[in-house]
Amino acid sequence: MWRPVPLLVATGLLCVLAQGGGTKPKPNLILILLDDQDHVLGGMDPYPNIQRLLGRDGTNFSNFFVNTPVCCPSRAELMGGRYGHNNLVDTLRSSDSGGLHGCMWANVTGPYFVQNQLGTYLSKLGYTNGLFGKYMNVPACSCPVEAGCREMSKGGQAVPPGWDRWFALCNMGKYFTNTYNDDGRKVSTGELPQDYMTAVIGNRTIAWLDKVAGARQPFFAYIAPHAPHLADAQFPYVTQAAPWYAGATGHATAPRTPNWNVPNVGAHPLIAKQPKMDDLSIAWSDALYRSRVESMMSVDDLVTDVFDLLGRKGVLDNTVVLLTSDHGYALGQQARPSGKFNVYENDIRVPMLIRGPGIARGARVEAVSGLVDIAPTLVELAGGDPERMELDGRSLVPFLAGKPPAKWRNVYPIEYWSLGNVDRGAPESPECNPSEGADCKKSWCTCHYHRLDGENNTYLAARYIGEEGDFLLAYFYADRTASGDLPRVFEGLSPVFAEIYDLKTDPWQMQNLYPEMEHERPGLFKRLRRVLFAMNRCSGRSCRRAEIEDATAYGPTGGWYDRKDATHPFRSIIDVLYFAAMGPPGGGRNFITPRIIGHMYLVGFPLLDDDNMMQIFNTILEWKFRADNYPGDVAGLSKKMVQATLEIYKNTPGPRAKVLDRHGH
Repeated sequence: MWRPVPLLVATGLLCVLAQGGGTKPKPNLILILLDDQDHVLGGMDPYPNIQRLLGRDGTNFSNFFVNTPVCCPSRAELMGGRYGHNNLVDTLRSSDSGGLHGCMWANVTGPYFVQNQLGTYLSKLGYTNGLFGKYMNVPACSCPVEAGCREMSKGGQAVPPGWDRWFALCNMGKYFTNTYNDDGRKVSTGELPQDYMTAVIGNRTIAWLDKVAGARQPFFAYIAPHAPHLADAQFPYVTQAAPWYAGATGHATAPRTPNWNVPNVGAHPLIAKQPKMDDLSIAWSDALYRSRVESMMSVDDLVTDVFDLLGRKGVLDNTVVLLTSDHGYALGQQARPSGKFNVYENDIRVPMLIRGPGIARGARVEAVSGLVDIAPTLVELAGGDPERMELDGRSLVPFLAGKPPAKWRNVYPIEYWSLGNVDRGAPESPECNPSEGADCKKSWCTCHYHRLDGENNTYLAARYIGEEGDFLLAYFYADRTASGDLPRVFEGLSPVFAEIYDLKTDPWQMQNLYPEMEHERPGLFKRLRRVLFAMNRCSGRSCRRAEIEDATAYGPTGGWYDRKDATHPFRSIIDVLYFAAMGPPGGGRNFITPRIIGHMYLVGFPLLDDDNMMQIFNTILEWKFRADNYPGDVAGLSKKMVQATLEIYKNTPGPRAKVLDRHGH
C-alpha cells in the first residue's frame, strides 16, 4: 500500500521491563495511548501488526479498566497515577459562561498535577522524555508558567516540566489542518496526504527515536495518536481515515452484540429512556465503526515502524512497549449509537498489551488492574520505587516478572462526574431539538437523537472480579448537592438509582439485579460498598490499604495501618477496649489474647451471618491445628467442627448478644 511518507502510528502504551543487575542499562520505555479505543467490540483484533508484535509476543492484561470513562480525567489518571477524585478542580460547578471548570472537571493545569506527572517522574530517574500527539483536551499550547511550566524556546509557548521533546496537538477533533506545539513553537499543517495527523505524529516520533535510541541515556516516548476518536463532535460524527485507507473496510457493520439496539429499561433513566435506533441512526453508527477501524490502520502501521526502528538501532531487546486506551466506546450497545461516559463494560474496559525483555510471550494476566497502575509500573521499570511516592496505583512489574503479589485488589473503582447534556443525532436531522426528549410521538426528529450524558449520570461504581463472582455495582447521584456543586465524596449521600449486574450470567449487562442480588448476597455487597467508599476518598498509600477488602476495617481510626510506619499515631496506643457480639465457640480464655484475662474485652463485627462466622472461626481453628501439628485426619475436620458448634449455638434457647455497629456503639 502506497504511503506518501514513512508512517508510524501506535496504539496504547509502550514500556520496557527493567533489567536487574549492577551494570545493565536501564530499559527504554515507550507508551502508546489510543483515543476512544474499545476492547469489548473487538479491540485489537482487526490490526495484524499490533496482534503480532504486541499480542503474540507480549502479555495481555485482560481485566484492565479506567477510573473515569472520558478523555481528560482518564488521561490525568494515567499521567499522574492518581484516581479521578484526586485530580478534581476546586469548584465542581459549571461556570457562568456555561463551561466546565478544568478539563472535564480535571485540574490538569494546576501546580500539583503539572509538577507530578510522567515527565517529572522519569526525568528524575535519568530519562530523556518525548511526548508526541494528544496530551490533554485543554490546549497543549497554553501550559501556565505560574504552575511550573517552562519555555523551551524564547518567547514561545510553555510546556510541562520533565519533557525534553514536546510535539503536542493544540486542537482536537481534526485529522488535517492542525496546530501543534513543537518545542514551544506553534506549527500548522495543511490538507495534503502527508498532513494526515497520524502520519505527522508518527514521523516526528520516528525522527526523535532515531536520534535518542542507542544513546547512553535511556529514553521514554509517549506516543498518543488521536485515532480512533471522532473527527469532530458535530455533523457528520465519523472518524477520518488516511486517504490511502479510506473505504478499506467496505460495507462492514458494527458488531451486533446481544445488547445492540436494546434499551436497558431496568437501568438508570439516561439509559432506560434511550429510543431504539432507527435505520438512519444504524447506518450512521455503522459508518462510524468503519471509519474508526480505517483510522486505526494507520496506527497499525506506526507500530510496525516503531519496532523496525528499534530493531535497526539495536535497542529492541532493551525496550518495553505498552499499548492501551484512555477509555472504551459503544456502538449501538444499550441503543447508544456512539459514545462513552457510562459505567458499562464498553466504556470502562480497555486493551492493555505489553512486550519487552523478560516479559512472557502470549501470556494472559487476569488481575484487576487499570490506567492508575501505568505510572507506578513505568517508575519501577525505570529503577524507581513507586511505594515511596504518593501514587494511588500499584506497579504491575511483579506480574511481568511472573511473581504476582500475595495480595492484590479484586475491585476497581469507577468514578464519574456528569458533563451535562451530550447529544448525538443522525446526520440528516441536524436541525432537530434534543431538548424535546425521546418521545417519537412529539416530533419525528427526536427519534434520531440520543442523549449520551446528562442529568443524574454522576456515579460511583465497583467493578469486582474475584472468588465470589464477576459483578458491577453502581450508585447514581443527583448532579447537585445543597451547595450547588457536584458531589466530591459519595459516602453518606443517598443515591437516586442503583444497578447490579452479574457478568458471569449476563456479560452484556442487560438485567439490573438491584435490589434482589443485594439481598441475596448481603455480605458481598456490604464489603463492596465499604471498599468502594474507602477508595473514593483514598490517596496514595491509603488506596492500597482500601483496595484489599480483607484488610479493610472500619472504626474510629478509619482503617488498618502499616506496622512499619513509625510516624502513625496508632503507635501511641497504650490500651485497647474491644466490644464483642459473641465469644469464641466454647467461651473462656485462650493463649492467643492473654490480655483478655485482665480486662473485659469485646470484639465488634459489622455483620455476623453464617458465612462470616464460618470464615472467621474456621480460619482460627485451621491455624490452631497447623500450629500444634495435629494429624491431618483431625485437621481436616475443622469446617465440620465449626458447623456443628454454630448449629448448637443457634439452637440453644436464651438471649442473643446484640451485634454492634462498626464504631462499637
